[in-house]
Amino acid sequence: MSLARYGFNILKLLNRGANTLLGGSPEVPLSARAGYWQSKGYKIGIRFAGLINFMFKDKNHCKRAFEKEDDSITKYTSDPEGDFFWILLLFWIAVIVGAVVYAPRLCAAETFGPYAADLVRVIDGDTIEVDLHVYPGSMQRVSIRENGINTPEKRTKLQCEKVAGIAATLEAAHFLSGKHLVVENLRPGKYVGRMLGNVYANGGSLADHMLQTGHARPYHGEKREPWCQ
Repeated sequence: MSLARYGFNILKLLNRGANTLLGGSPEVPLSARAGYWQSKGYKIGIRFAGLINFMFKDKNHCKRAFEKEDDSITKYTSDPEGDFFWILLLFWIAVIVGAVVYAPRLCAAETFGPYAADLVRVIDGDTIEVDLHVYPGSMQRVSIRENGINTPEKRTKLQCEKVAGIAATLEAAHFLSGKHLVVENLRPGKYVGRMLGNVYANGGSLADHMLQTGHARPYHGEKREPWCQ
């Protein structure tokens, strides 16, 4: 089966499903319902049919769909200007809008912590490797990128950024070394083997410290500005 045929079959399935959700018969496609309304001269039916015809790339799609159906279409098709149709339409619009707005929040990655941690090494100004105390007597070594900041890279061909990256790494190491570390808001990052989280040393935030000392910039996933002009 070609991809075009697969997409067309899905569209046909949605055609019948949409009619059912809007109070029609599951045996009748929405195209036929729109064609029926169009034949009765309803303005909403004419617009509805035009939209469906456009989706199927056939200006007579709804008309032919209506002509194929038997008398059941008149039995199961309500007046589009009646209250019931509009209640259902508004309800499903609200459901779709709600899903679009709230789905990202509901599907957001779950966060973990707080965990006590032992510093293993500082990779750069915003990334460290630690041993997490995940359970009593159980530890796990992970790399953690600090949430909310971006620091210069050490591994770069730009000499000025490399110098700034080394300085940021040394500053992070100075801030973290010999202190009680806690990691919060831990979640998977976009790279395998690296987590995102917030690191605290004796209660002080690594992100806040790096920003205050000028070794980092705020970062929340947007395009990164160059460190060297």
